[in-house]
Amino acid sequence: MSCPSSNLCVAIETPGSVLTSNNPTGGAAAWKRAANVVDGGSQNGGLNAVSCAGTGLCVAVDDFGNAVTSSNPAGGAAAWKVTNDGQVGLAGVSCPSSDLCVAVAASTAVVTSTNPTGGAAAWKVTNVDGTNSLSGVSCPSSGLCVAVDQSGNVVTSSNPTGAAAWTVTHVNGNNNLTGVSCPGSGFCVTEDGNGNVITGAAPA
Repeated sequence: MSCPSSNLCVAIETPGSVLTSNNPTGGAAAWKRAANVVDGGSQNGGLNAVSCAGTGLCVAVDDFGNAVTSSNPAGGAAAWKVTNDGQVGLAGVSCPSSDLCVAVAASTAVVTSTNPTGGAAAWKVTNVDGTNSLSGVSCPSSGLCVAVDQSGNVVTSSNPTGAAAWTVTHVNGNNNLTGVSCPGSGFCVTEDGNGNVITGAAPA
């Protein structure tokens, strides 16, 4: 779920559909389903995450390495464009601005773009050594991104599109970190598979 404003919320569901509302508190009738925004065939895998930089850009990612972008998120299935970045299993995405989106693969890869709607060539893959199955990412700004993996690592960058720009810090045994949220550059929260909440006041 991503709500870039009080007048737009975007949610994802499997298989491959996007739900949008211009009136999120308006009940079931206020939500519209765009079915099969990913290829309606065998590539119609489960969408795993969505992030909206604003009302003019939303990006969702799926099990098959697709980044599905829209500059008109409430415009129905035809308003969403599929780009395959070549990575299997994108597990999370965060777009702090229309000029930067960062996705993580269910492997050791971070996938970034400074032009998210620019097609496959606009996405860059960086492998982050020392990680295992990245599972979530949060970028409160273009100057900070924080990702987590399934071996208790937190992975941070102040320059997410730079080469070798990611730092790995082990914080939680071998427990699976399942998601991360950073409302600002000074605070992040993650959780593990055992129900523990882990916080950082200085994530970078």
